[in-house]
Amino acid sequence: MSPSPDIGLVRHEDVVQPFMLHKSSVRGRMVRLSPVIDTILSRHDNPALADRLLGELLTLAAMLSANLPEGGILTLQAKGEGPIRFVVVDAVHGGALRGYVDLAEGGREALEALAKANPDPDLPDLMGTGYLAITLDLGFGDPYQGIVPLEGHSMAEAVQHYFTQSQQIDVLFNLTVNRRTSRDGQSHWAAGGIMLERMPEEGGKPVEPDLNGGRVLRAAPVKPDEALHGWDYNALLVETATEDELLDPHLAPSALLYRLFNEAGVWVHDTKPISADCRCSREKIATVLQGMGEETLEEMKMDGVISVTCQFCNREERFDDTDLHPPHH
Repeated sequence: MSPSPDIGLVRHEDVVQPFMLHKSSVRGRMVRLSPVIDTILSRHDNPALADRLLGELLTLAAMLSANLPEGGILTLQAKGEGPIRFVVVDAVHGGALRGYVDLAEGGREALEALAKANPDPDLPDLMGTGYLAITLDLGFGDPYQGIVPLEGHSMAEAVQHYFTQSQQIDVLFNLTVNRRTSRDGQSHWAAGGIMLERMPEEGGKPVEPDLNGGRVLRAAPVKPDEALHGWDYNALLVETATEDELLDPHLAPSALLYRLFNEAGVWVHDTKPISADCRCSREKIATVLQGMGEETLEEMKMDGVISVTCQFCNREERFDDTDLHPPHH
């Protein structure tokens, strides 16, 4: 067997890279997903347009959840009246992602026809009229949920509108999701993106970031030019990142951030890992079933067995009477 062409090359995948622009109220995160997003999307046999939309929401969730406290859960869900009826993603503290898409009746055929007519359709073509909900559960107190109309050409624009309308926070996303062919000829899903966020200012001055453990990347002393630290200027820089740069597994996130922001300087912290991990378990499902009435359980049985499939990971669990009513010792 010949060695893989990628042997010896460092791969920077399934990570979030937090960063902060030097002497600025602007901070952000870069994310690159490959094995994780390919694993999640490959669990279901969905049309490519549905996979790409789910991939966008997974990428957004990875960026938005980077600072979740222990026990925290971030959930993003969109519901519409188009071929894609529902899409949901959640991320937990530590970087575990999961998500799934639910198609309307006839949605598969509609998406396949749409892909032939327009391989890069807008969000309204995929989901029609609907809403976007973002739920933040910090693990203590009541969860917070914000709901806004589903607006924009893409899911990234819809989330951007959410923050503008619901949170009055300036955010910007440049992300891409696509299939790539690795050097051994295998095709797989990959995603990458950069999020920029303008932090609130106190007394007219940017809030000083916590740079403990961070390192600054810049080529020369910062020039006394306010434009280098302005929102509009840096937003334009983010937009210049290309699909190849965002998806290239051999380009370190810190290296791309240096390309974009070296003139003013950029602080980077350690990367955080992202994983594909569903929270379902046989024990949790059994507990839910045991809380149902006997009549309901009987109606659910096929040949004496109840089969339950997790919508997120598509794993099937089967239960018979012995599983649901274990003998007492």
